[in-house]
Amino acid sequence: MSAKSPETRRARFPFDAIVLDDNGSEPITDQLEQQIKAAILERRLKPGDRLPSTRQLSSDLTVARNTLKNAYSQLIAEGYLIAAAGSGTRVADEIPDRVLQPFTPRRKHKSASSPTKVSSAAKRIQSFQPWIETNTNRPVRPFLPHTPSNADFPSEVWAKLTARRLRQSAGGLLDRGDPRGFRPLREAIADYLGSARGMSCHADQVFITAGAQQGIDLLTKLLVDPGDRVCMEDPCYMPAKFVFELANAKVVTVPVDDQGISVKRLYEKAPSAKLAYVTPSSQFPTTATMQLSRRLSLIEWARDSGAMIIEDDYNGEFRFRGRPLPALYGIVPETQCVIYMGSFSKLLFPSLRIGYLVVPDDLIDPLASSRWLIDRHSPLLEQAVLTDFVDEGHFARHVRRMRIIYAERQTTLVQAATDHLSDVLEVSPADGGLHLVGRLNTRVREKELMRAAMAARVELTPMSQFCVRETDTNGVILGFAPFSNTQIRRAAKQLAAACKGMQSQLDRQMP
Repeated sequence: MSAKSPETRRARFPFDAIVLDDNGSEPITDQLEQQIKAAILERRLKPGDRLPSTRQLSSDLTVARNTLKNAYSQLIAEGYLIAAAGSGTRVADEIPDRVLQPFTPRRKHKSASSPTKVSSAAKRIQSFQPWIETNTNRPVRPFLPHTPSNADFPSEVWAKLTARRLRQSAGGLLDRGDPRGFRPLREAIADYLGSARGMSCHADQVFITAGAQQGIDLLTKLLVDPGDRVCMEDPCYMPAKFVFELANAKVVTVPVDDQGISVKRLYEKAPSAKLAYVTPSSQFPTTATMQLSRRLSLIEWARDSGAMIIEDDYNGEFRFRGRPLPALYGIVPETQCVIYMGSFSKLLFPSLRIGYLVVPDDLIDPLASSRWLIDRHSPLLEQAVLTDFVDEGHFARHVRRMRIIYAERQTTLVQAATDHLSDVLEVSPADGGLHLVGRLNTRVREKELMRAAMAARVELTPMSQFCVRETDTNGVILGFAPFSNTQIRRAAKQLAAACKGMQSQLDRQMP
């Protein structure tokens, strides 16, 4: 017998064990809401579990059916439950409290036995657990950000290249690899960067990593001592900030404007920093593009302060207006003060955990030693297939094709927001990237918008998640890359309807 899908799974929660106090101070409806909500938040009722019909549960609990209907309706309005024609009422796929307060660590039940003694670093790592929960196995629905379009990836080509590699060179790919990475792939990346990003580098400087996050971790281990100042944009890519903090660095956040990080504030706040982490091609998450004059000023600051710059070019290929701008590394490579970082996860598909660094010559050996100590090397088969994908022109063709598709989807999102969401937020186009920022109207509260999005089954990410000093919190991130034009328009309409419904409810509640 096949397992039932989440859409039809019966809840194992014992609803007939709900205890209601007829003589209590709280109405029966409120008691029902609180107990069902508690069961959902405590995971005794899981996402997708179907609840009993109001007719059945009213009989089991000996309460009026209208009382049950009122309780269900309120939980549906708050986003805890979903009512769908033909499938009854079930628990929502995501829990509102987790969306609205994603960074509050859950309290653990105290064990009767002595707790395992962990390091101070482990305790800090545990505080990041909510980030893992909210960024793992999330349903890919509009407007989930930071995700490329898997449906448009040429999977058949990738499968053929993989099969060919297994037939032709399986033996060599089963042996140990170089911690610096598969040499032919490093050569292919160096050639590509020279033609596409204006960078003059050789294969020995290219270092393959298990994604950008490992690259950040490796560089932190090599370059940062406790107490060193590390500069970051604000708002910023928080997982990088976590890595720097685990190394006991003093993280200095610098506000961004419409061209990225403010170099003037860098001079004021960190005249002698050890490191600066920036996203100049498409500032994360504001999408601002750093122009040439600002790039030159940033390099001058690095020279004056003696700092290294980590240039995270996570999606610089997806620029919709003109050619991609030259990388910081490519402007003045002789300075050796810039480390370039790229990743294929957002260019091709998320599970391809292959990224790369382009480093100064004097970092090659220590970086290789550090990688060897951590996990030896990345899987050779995927590196070899990716090499063929690049060398045979599939990568360049895919990027060109996706640049056109993503530009069209961005235009669709801007128009859909203008048509349906202008009362709630303003969405402006960006020069490139896989997401846009929607600026909330002054009378719209983030919390209420997130509740409406949950009710509409639409994914929104608050800008506040990526702000350190709340410099740019009045907005939400809307991804568009993996969604068709039809999906984008439909989601905008659903969100608009949910916002209007919630506003009507609030108006009714006002005295």
